Amino acid sequence: MKSIGTRIVEDLRKLAEIPPTTGLVVVHCQREEPEIAWVNDIPAKWKTAIYETCGRQLSPTLSIPFKNRGREECTGYFQYILDHYDNLPEINVFLQDDAFFNYSKEHLWHTPFANFNALKNATLKHLHQSRGFLHYGENKGLFGKRIPDTKGYTEGYVVQVMQDLGLPPAKTGTWVTSRPKSSFAAHRDRILANSRETYKLMQQRILNASTNSEAHKRCCALESTWHLVFGEPYDLPKSS
Repeated sequence: MKSIGTRIVEDLRKLAEIPPTTGLVVVHCQREEPEIAWVNDIPAKWKTAIYETCGRQLSPTLSIPFKNRGREECTGYFQYILDHYDNLPEINVFLQDDAFFNYSKEHLWHTPFANFNALKNATLKHLHQSRGFLHYGENKGLFGKRIPDTKGYTEGYVVQVMQDLGLPPAKTGTWVTSRPKSSFAAHRDRILANSRETYKLMQQRILNASTNSEAHKRCCALESTWHLVFGEPYDLPKSS
């Protein structure tokens, strides 16, 4: 008969082998303390990847060098999906490095949360299989792009995203609405609804852009369409 001590050790070993249920990707460039201090609150049991796009090392254990096109976060998001496609956690959080930085006294820029722990608690409470996508954009209202969106800084790249996803062609005049910025969470099932090849294609369109300006515009188009990538309707529901 095994001793109590032996059984405890074996049980702890089994727990350590359980894959994490939550993953986090952070795309980091130049943010430093105190703006980026929130990474110290990331639970150790989370599968965390910090993609370093400017040659820095925020964490000796979590930082991953990543050759990016400019400072765009979308390519790092795609890299996380490509790196973990076969073993994604159930919940996956995508954040820019300044997610909790106050750009003004009036509002937080990238999320409505004052700190990481508030975002973590809200995500674990509200994101599940039947509600597979949460957008963290500030709650000052939705913003929209009218198809075909040939004017402005996205120059039709919103339509390109929809084509890459294999979505039915949107009627001229259709509005695609989302919340500002590119911080959100997605359930594993929503991510796996698209093929690995689709994510690779969308990433390469940005990395292989003819100019940095084009790469930026393509990433801005994704800012308006991440909810489409992960299975939400054109008009982002308020519940998301």
